[in-house]
Amino acid sequence: MKYLRFPILATVATLLGSAHVGDASSAGAAALKALGDIDYRFFVAGGTCAAISHGITTPIDVVKTRMQANPKVSAFRRIS
Repeated sequence: MKYLRFPILATVATLLGSAHVGDASSAGAAALKALGDIDYRFFVAGGTCAAISHGITTPIDVVKTRMQANPKVSAFRRIS
């Protein structure tokens, strides 16, 4: 087995291989094989991009919401 980098996958593969539930075990084995072939750099890149974009836009959204919630204090009375 080539699950040496991910020991939990080796354990799950062993359990699925010994289950003998017909098509479900072959589907599970195919899913585990697909998981082993995934390049996790894409997940890291996506997570990093999401963290950066949310880190930038959330404070802007908070300021905008506070300006809309209390228009008497805001310098911009009408923002459409």
